[in-house]
Amino acid sequence: FAETAPSQPNAAGLFTWPGAPAIPASGTLVNGLAGSISVNAAFDPSAGGSAALLRDGGANGAAYVSNTSGAASYSDLLIAYGNKLDQPMAFDSSAGITATSGVSDYAANAIGWFEGVR
Repeated sequence: FAETAPSQPNAAGLFTWPGAPAIPASGTLVNGLAGSISVNAAFDPSAGGSAALLRDGGANGAAYVSNTSGAASYSDLLIAYGNKLDQPMAFDSSAGITATSGVSDYAANAIGWFEGVR
């Protein structure tokens, strides 16, 4: 769920971590990362944010806005997030699970790995 923009670095999107706005490089194992992930306050209305940023983009500034017209029915960004869940990406092989897969497959493999360990 990283925010992307032409000629801008990828930045933390819906989920963030203490190293934000930068995000760890694909395939990099960061010790303790899972325990430090939180919902980005920019998306959280109770923290002064706006849930509309999930649909529109722009949590990291105007360069990251995808819905430039502000249309309420805009869904391209949400669809793109869903599609990325199944696109292959690199994972650190030292985690003991496949090094390249989509997030959905990686999660299924992780559950299988956990079951095998216990």
